[in-house]
Amino acid sequence: MIATAEQDPATVLADEYATALLDTAEPEGLAETVAGDLAVVAQAVGQVPELEVFWLTPLIPVDVRVERIVAALDGRVCGLTLDFLRVLIRNGRGGLVALVGERYALLRDVRGGKVPVTVTTAVPLDEATKEQVASALREALDAEPVMRVEVDPDVLGGVTVRIGDRVMDASLAGALARLRAELIRRGSERMAL
Repeated sequence: MIATAEQDPATVLADEYATALLDTAEPEGLAETVAGDLAVVAQAVGQVPELEVFWLTPLIPVDVRVERIVAALDGRVCGLTLDFLRVLIRNGRGGLVALVGERYALLRDVRGGKVPVTVTTAVPLDEATKEQVASALREALDAEPVMRVEVDPDVLGGVTVRIGDRVMDASLAGALARLRAELIRRGSERMAL
């Protein structure tokens, strides 16, 4: 699975739900449909505070919540997604819907030979530069990168690339930190003489 030991329990649990759902959706040819359904549901729950409260509150009986949510979503999401949401709510895990959606999309990408990559730069990248970075990653990984580009002024310049647990740091901030560490090491060696 995609979970690692240092992940929080919610992510590990969301990975289990995402795996089970994708294992069911793929043979039925519904993997993309379910991904879209989960994204829409998670967005709605996150954007409408009243809906989020209704979705999560233990004050309303589970059967009532399930019935109302299914009625609201019937015809708007596929049957498999409705069945999954029933299970999630009945198991008291409705609060995981957004995380399950994220992990489901990630797992679907990984199974499809795509590699999630986070690229961080000090300034926003234009489309041509994004394509150059994607092309270089495609060649280096021998797979299709799914890039998420973040802007962090602390990078100062250059780029950091995160692929899973690996980080390649070609940033100015990283270079300065390495230079500082090297100077400290050399200074310590000279003092020891």
